[in-house]
Amino acid sequence: IKDPLNLPPEISEIRLPALRYASDKVVTTTTLGEVLQLCRTGSNGLSKKIADVRQARESFEKNQTEQNKYRWRGLKEKLPGVFLSGYPDNRIANKENPDHTGILQIDVDHEADPQGMKKRLAADKHILFCSISPSGDGVKAGMRIPKHPGTSHDDSFLAAQRYVKGTFDAEIDSTCRNKNKFMFIPHDPETVINPDAEELDVAKWGDSNKADAETDQDAWKAFGDMPPPVSAEDILSALKVLDPSDREKWIKYGMALKNSNLPDAFEI
Repeated sequence: IKDPLNLPPEISEIRLPALRYASDKVVTTTTLGEVLQLCRTGSNGLSKKIADVRQARESFEKNQTEQNKYRWRGLKEKLPGVFLSGYPDNRIANKENPDHTGILQIDVDHEADPQGMKKRLAADKHILFCSISPSGDGVKAGMRIPKHPGTSHDDSFLAAQRYVKGTFDAEIDSTCRNKNKFMFIPHDPETVINPDAEELDVAKWGDSNKADAETDQDAWKAFGDMPPPVSAEDILSALKVLDPSDREKWIKYGMALKNSNLPDAFEI
């Protein structure tokens, strides 16, 4: 079958674990070429779903009620998606996709000018693809990085975080640090694809972020030295015995939860 995007096989045939929607427990396998084609065409009902998500976000921004918020998030949770770095989350077996893809998900959210940020990111030599996010107010991209575990995914994220901040004065969503980050597939007919994207030099951009890594480890230690991932029940039990008056520690608890990628983190 001819690749309509004319991508080289080493790009188009990268295998990705996929879900029909975020809470699905049945993992399937797709390819990066198929995902990028879906981004551009919006086929299989994706364009309609994305339009509904964006309309719901606009309704929430005009009238920020709990009902509007949950409608927006509920519609987004029904979008199909992939695990861009190759690792499904801990609820799902990973028999068919055991390898890291060498791609880091880049989410830049709540941009005043998402089209402008997309244009700048898309021109970068490390960006493999770039599109407007499903909600329409941010940018979603894939950056080429060294494969884990040769270079740890965590180190690659920290380097990418510093690179994007220094180059574009933009912040990457911290949950992209997780190698099992789920990517909702966007629909953007003008998705930019650069098959010649180069790996980020992690050694060059990563050194000054060691302190950030140590800070995150300190945050997890606040939960009684429980290594991530832990269950929501574990965290709720730990929170019940912690001093509620220590504001500095609670900031760390919040940081740890945000980076945990737990499905119930927001509710906790």
